[in-house]
Amino acid sequence: MENANPAHRLAIIMRGLPGSGKSRLARQWWQQHAAQYRSEQIICSTDDYFQQGTKYVFQPELLPKYHALNLVKFIDGLQAGYPLVICDNTNMAAWEYLPYQRAAQALGYQVKRILVGDPRNIGQQQQCARANRHQVTLDVIEQMAANFEADQDKPFNPW
Repeated sequence: MENANPAHRLAIIMRGLPGSGKSRLARQWWQQHAAQYRSEQIICSTDDYFQQGTKYVFQPELLPKYHALNLVKFIDGLQAGYPLVICDNTNMAAWEYLPYQRAAQALGYQVKRILVGDPRNIGQQQQCARANRHQVTLDVIEQMAANFEADQDKPFNPW
């Protein structure tokens, strides 16, 4: 895999509130491009570390550890030369996604950031509070939205 054509290596960084559809879009992207990328692709989500069987058990004290493990998984996928590597986290602020972006760029990947929805939109915040599968409350979603940093450059728009 390491000799895969660098022009065909893509790292996608998802951004958006819980419940905005990031994970669904990441899986759709993966499925749509499965033939092009074969099975050598990886979706990295910190949420996966909170999964205990079929239950999602959020433990805030483990969040820093799980974010670090997720970044390691992402970098491992890049180093393995997977043609498609996706970071599926909220990434509300630049400091959250820049380690992923810089690692991908350093290893010769094209990077696309995908912002799903508009975190500043109050209607979307309310919809995300109803739709997210991890019972993140509206108060927490509003706090996350308040920390949102718009990209300095234009993120890729999937729509």
